[in-house]
Amino acid sequence: TSHILAVTNLKLECGLGANIDRLYPTGQNGKYSDVSVAINGSTIGYITNLSSKIGSLEYRINSGSIDYFCIGANTEHERSRNLSSMPTAYTTGDVNVLISDVAKVGNCIIGAGILNMPRILSNGTHLNEQIVHMVSIDAPSTTIYNDISFLNERRNLAYHFGSYTIGQSPGYSAMMDTIIINGTTTQIYDENGIWASVSSCVIPVGGMLYVNADYLIPDDSTFKLSKGATMHNSGNIILYGNLAIEGTMVNNSIIQCRTGYTITGELAGIGYLADYIHYTSPTSSMNVISNKLAVVIYQDEPDPVDEITALLSTDFRSVYIASDDTHSINGNQFTIALTAADCPDIFKEAYKLDIRGIGSEDLESCSVYVTIPTDSEQCTAVYVYNEESDKYELLATSEHQSHSEFKAGSNNMFYIFTYASGTPELPVDPSLPEKGMSFIDYLLIAAIIGVLAVTLYSLVKMKRD
Repeated sequence: TSHILAVTNLKLECGLGANIDRLYPTGQNGKYSDVSVAINGSTIGYITNLSSKIGSLEYRINSGSIDYFCIGANTEHERSRNLSSMPTAYTTGDVNVLISDVAKVGNCIIGAGILNMPRILSNGTHLNEQIVHMVSIDAPSTTIYNDISFLNERRNLAYHFGSYTIGQSPGYSAMMDTIIINGTTTQIYDENGIWASVSSCVIPVGGMLYVNADYLIPDDSTFKLSKGATMHNSGNIILYGNLAIEGTMVNNSIIQCRTGYTITGELAGIGYLADYIHYTSPTSSMNVISNKLAVVIYQDEPDPVDEITALLSTDFRSVYIASDDTHSINGNQFTIALTAADCPDIFKEAYKLDIRGIGSEDLESCSVYVTIPTDSEQCTAVYVYNEESDKYELLATSEHQSHSEFKAGSNNMFYIFTYASGTPELPVDPSLPEKGMSFIDYLLIAAIIGVLAVTLYSLVKMKRD
């Protein structure tokens, strides 16, 4: 569709057996009202949009493989210093991306024109309108870079794809810096250039972003949520750069805090800020320390592990996981979190244990021990809630200790009750709730909030249209 002037609705499906070196869903200098692309079993080398104005954009990558996938426009598609050849595509409507677990995407970037809008279009006109839309990305098994071009690891070279074919290595060169427009030298990536940045972006007032993916924010970038903008994270935000929150950031999963990261503003949601620890060589015993309430542990290969010890926060709470003689702990990545949780008033506090990355069968065969800080001037009882009996049951006690250790069993919620001496006895008060909210309850509430937010946005959009 390289030179189509206008299309109302474009529905493109690539089926099983199709081999496509380069796929450009939208062409140059055209207008598309609605674009929908479905990949069902195809093998594709490279996908990008070029220089068109796009209304709504949808990708459904149900199966198949893509070597290089740019959701928007790859600004370094070809090394060209002609403005007319610049891929300045942008979307004005909603963007929906689904990449299934069975699809294989080698390299993926958000691309330009989705969050990072061009200032100058390839036809020479300036984009003066403020684009406010909703972007939804559901790709739990894919890593997506917040970049508008494909860069090497050192981020000083850009890959080009004008003649790319499936499976080959793309050409590369230093990133473009300037371009001549009407006799004036203009920076390509600059506040006054064609794009403000190769990796930074701003979600404007009224904008909404939903992410369920491994979403990587590089160390040379700022990801800004303006006041009145909203972002929901249900995946893994891998944060090397700066996350600047002036609007609403609902973190219902994990933000991995990598070297050099910064966060300004307030976070909402039930998720975690987690340190990241990388084991480069196999080990049977992992021992990690983090001043956060959660930690992500990664090893290059899924080598068997016998035990994991995680010392968390500054109050020395900890989690110890040990396998038995019949099973090992297997996997590449493990997440361990021990956080405060809501509880009925009869309890002093509650803790929620979250262990991810260990298969259910392996975890059932493990012994899990939890250590929490306690008041040494009081006795402490740890209770768990039994759904079958609809009662709180005593799990462990400690007397005048600064920390209490207990075996978690199959429980992930622990309710802390303090007493002076003797045997702990819970008071009976029918007006009090029988149990605190479980992790599933929190997820349901988060899902309901997400649905309400999408519905509200749709109503506002309908009224605006």
